[in-house]
Amino acid sequence: MGGAVAHSELRVVAAGIAGIVIVLLLIVSAPLRIAVLVFGGLATLQSTQTLSSAKLIYVLLVSIIVIVSAARVLAIHSRRSPGVTTIALGSSLLLVVTVLSLGVALPAGNGMQAWARDVVSYFFLALFPLVAIDFARSVHRVWLVRLFTVAGVVTAGSFTAAWLSRRGLFLLPIEKLAFPSFLLAGGLLSYAFAQCLLGRRKLLLWAFLSAGVLLAFAVTGTRSTGLMLVPLLATGVYAARGRTLRAGRVGVLVATSLLVMIGGFAAVLGSGSSASVVGSRLASIPDVVGSNAYRSADPSVYERSQQTEDAWSAFLSAPILGVGPGHVFYWRAESGKTKSATSIDSSLSLLAKFGFAGVIGVVGLVWSMFAVFRVAAVRGSPELGAVIGFTALLAAYIPFGSIFEDKGASFALLFLLALALAPRTLAERSGFQGSDKQQKRVPFPRGRTQHASKHWSLSCRGG
Repeated sequence: MGGAVAHSELRVVAAGIAGIVIVLLLIVSAPLRIAVLVFGGLATLQSTQTLSSAKLIYVLLVSIIVIVSAARVLAIHSRRSPGVTTIALGSSLLLVVTVLSLGVALPAGNGMQAWARDVVSYFFLALFPLVAIDFARSVHRVWLVRLFTVAGVVTAGSFTAAWLSRRGLFLLPIEKLAFPSFLLAGGLLSYAFAQCLLGRRKLLLWAFLSAGVLLAFAVTGTRSTGLMLVPLLATGVYAARGRTLRAGRVGVLVATSLLVMIGGFAAVLGSGSSASVVGSRLASIPDVVGSNAYRSADPSVYERSQQTEDAWSAFLSAPILGVGPGHVFYWRAESGKTKSATSIDSSLSLLAKFGFAGVIGVVGLVWSMFAVFRVAAVRGSPELGAVIGFTALLAAYIPFGSIFEDKGASFALLFLLALALAPRTLAERSGFQGSDKQQKRVPFPRGRTQHASKHWSLSCRGG
């Protein structure tokens, strides 16, 4: 009996020591912080709907990471950097709206666990911009790119496996290893496209990566795959307007994509049943965009319309603060069966759950990031091109679902914001930025001067 008690006490002491060591490592190592934040999320957030012990541990680690990053960012704020103040205000606004939503959800009977599960993506969206500033200062951009690439490829593979498994074509549960994310993969694709059109090195590598991600989505037969071309078009227009678009780079990207697509679809055609499913899905695109297509062409489009109707009714019942996260939506499937869920594929999900208050919080955060990009971004850089491409993808995705329900969107914004600021913060160590003659600043809004941009750069180099 005494031996069992001693063994239990020993385990508690060992767990405490391990916890202290982990906290110390997270404090001193920025690469470890971003690795835990991103890959811990990919590994735990795809699991069951319950709040498992793994999720609770991950939430605790994220809390430590956010506290450490906020403390480091305060060092920048103490030097009166306008960018940090702006981001902090935007993040705080959405964070306050998210926290106050608990006061709406509990009286409505949504339940604490349902609320907590539903607001995770909104907490990420509110907190990650501040964390991105820390990573931009403390993580080398080469590591940021590598981690972004791995995370995007993993989620793209998980998305593909989930869809093929759903159609009985792929039975390996790879999607259980990481949560499927259309928008995180889309963020990586936006960055890869920008590197192809605006970058200076590794053109073939980025071209093959772009083609591979496109192929991963195309073989699923998902019609929203066409949205993945939106970042390419947006970045191409941006590069053309800046007179930096080169026909040779476009040609390499197109040729590589065609080569990979032909090879990939040749393999699909050889699989028989896969080819018929994918072909029928792609052939139904004209029907879906036609009149009354949601009833005749595809049950998924019909269900989205039903979900949107229920979300609109929920918003009308509480337009100011919404019905609260964790609210259960009900809709009728095409078969006549009633379905329910707290997460729906509707662009009105934000309005229904948070009302106009949620819209104000999101608009404030978007405005703060736009203001920082206006000051800190470098005209013609792949990072700014990637942000423009990803913004266009988010706008195009709105009719297909809620961009706030996909947790991968927050991770993509984390990487893109950190990379957009990293050339300034790590210029002396990485040599990325180059001379002043090689780089041009984004035009400043009225009232801003180039001195403000230099002040951002100087105030971010510390630490």
